[in-house]
This record gives sequence, C-alpha cells and structure tokens, in this order.
Amino acid sequence: MLPEPTLAPILEAHLPIVKQPKPPLMSFGRYIWLDPPHTPGPSLIAKPRCHVWNIILHGTWALEDEGDIRDYGNAVHEAYFNWFVKMNKDKYDKIESEPHYVLAPLTAVPDIAYCKGNECGVIEVKSYSTDKLDKAMPQLALYAYIMRRVGVNVTQAYLVLRNAVLPYNIQFLYREGEQAFKTLRTWVREPPKKPYASCHKCPYALVCRIPKPTLIDNGTPQSQCRNPISISVRRKGGERGPHSDRNPPPPKTPLPRGFCPLPVPGRGIRCAWVNKLNLIQVLLVLALACGGKKGLGGQASTPPPRHSYILPPSPNRWGFLGGVFFPAWVVLNLG
Repeated sequence: MLPEPTLAPILEAHLPIVKQPKPPLMSFGRYIWLDPPHTPGPSLIAKPRCHVWNIILHGTWALEDEGDIRDYGNAVHEAYFNWFVKMNKDKYDKIESEPHYVLAPLTAVPDIAYCKGNECGVIEVKSYSTDKLDKAMPQLALYAYIMRRVGVNVTQAYLVLRNAVLPYNIQFLYREGEQAFKTLRTWVREPPKKPYASCHKCPYALVCRIPKPTLIDNGTPQSQCRNPISISVRRKGGERGPHSDRNPPPPKTPLPRGFCPLPVPGRGIRCAWVNKLNLIQVLLVLALACGGKKGLGGQASTPPPRHSYILPPSPNRWGFLGGVFFPAWVVLNLG
C-alpha cells in the first residue's frame, strides 16, 4: 500500500522562494511572447476556448504585468518540490518533478509524481488560494485520467494550494477527467467560431485570427448574398472554374434594399449599407441640391452689393429640384 505523503500548504511550509526571471522571446509594446507553440496540456482546461486555440498556434503570450506572476509560480513549484523531497525521500522509491505522460492530443506534466512498488501518487501545486479551486481541480482530474490511461496505477492525488492541502478520490477524479479530456480534445481539434473572452485586454490581440463580430454584419448567410466570392473547383472536363455541374452557382436571392456583399479580409462576406445604385443617387441628389455655384433654393451665393437696386436673381431650377427631391429621397430610402 502506498504510504501517505507529508504535505503542508505553501504558507506553512516556509519555502525559500527565489524568483529567476525568464526573459521573453520577444516583446511588442505591452505584449510579450513567452513560449513558442508546443503540445497542448491539461492546464488549458482553465482557459477560454479562444485562448486554447491561440496557444496551440502561436505559443504563450501575456501582457507585460503577467510575466512576474509566471516567474513567481515557477519559483514556488521548484521550492515546494525540494521541500517535498526533503520530507518524503525515505517513503518512496521514486520522486519525479514534472514527468511527461502523453495521451494524444494532450501531454500531462504534473508538478510532482511519487511511486512505491506498482502504486503512484500525483500532486499539483498552485500558488493561489482556494478561491480559485474551480480552475485547479479539472487540471488535477486530467492528470489522474491521463496517467491511468497510459498504464500508471494512480492511487493518490493531492492539490496543494497557498492556504490548504486537499486530497481527492481517484475514482471521482477519473470520471471528471474523462469529461474534461473530451471537452479539451474538441477544443484542440475544432477552431472556435467566435471569441469566448473579452478582446480588449487579451494578450493574444496581436496574433489572434478568430473572426470577430463587426458592426457591418447583419447576419445574412453568405449563400444569400447576390455576388458571393467564387471558389475555384475542377469542372467535369478537367478545367478549373468557379462553378461546375456538381457545384452549381447559388441562387440570386434578392437582399433587402440597401444591402450588398462586401468581402472583409479574414471574415468572409458581410453585408453593409452601401449600394452602387444608392451611391449614384446620393451623388446625383447632392449635385442637384448644390445647384452649381448657387445655394439651395436658388439664392445667390454672394449677396448683391449694398445700396444696389438690382433685382434678385431668377430662381435656380436645379437648386429648386434638389431642394424638393433630396428630402423625398431621404424619406423613401431611410424612412
């Protein structure tokens, strides 16, 4: 039987924490690039789905203030492992720091793994308190699930926090880890269709390519736009073209008045309040309203000289027509 380890919360262990700042790979203003892309791990379960996809593609990014938090967490992990070895080295045959267990598409790297005979235990160390327990427990459950799936007989699991040490039942962790593994595997395999976190303070703002909602998006499907972007496919005879017998052109369903498709880079087709016909109408009506060098309503742009008895000029027919048709066009098109 695997003996229970000697554990203590981080505050009670009196750890000699020495931070070793790790310089970032690159920095762009307030954004820093910490790690290159690597194999995803269970720690991603505590992050938004859009962050998971960006971490897989672009590595670990953070804001300039978050680098110190990362260095502090690494220092806590190293100091607690040294303390654990000192307190429990006579109880176990093997004590490892951050061993790797691979169950595609994830790689589990627990903070501490200890074994005696054919039984093992796993410990996850977090530098925060119990108020963030909902972020740490799914990660520990994934460690227990992956280790059991790859053949490690895990019988003990502990979560060490800043102010508490929490033991967990292995069967409970296995069930929770199985659900978390399926969820995270779906996140890794399928890209998100929208952001799942605020983009204003996101550390991946420089590299994120997830489609964002726009003001010109009216929700019209691409197939209903009048001129969707054609995708070049192979025709029946071997030549390439926008459409073929198996890929007929989409029906030209008329859109509501005032809408037309506009291609937006990286976001497909959107429909906006712009139309060639409406644009021509606007230019024509403005030209009529201006009436050449005359003002609206036919009045002269410069008043006659003082003490002049010259009769006022004749009404400008173009200015009069513009003054009549411009309000009518506004009522018909925007009303």
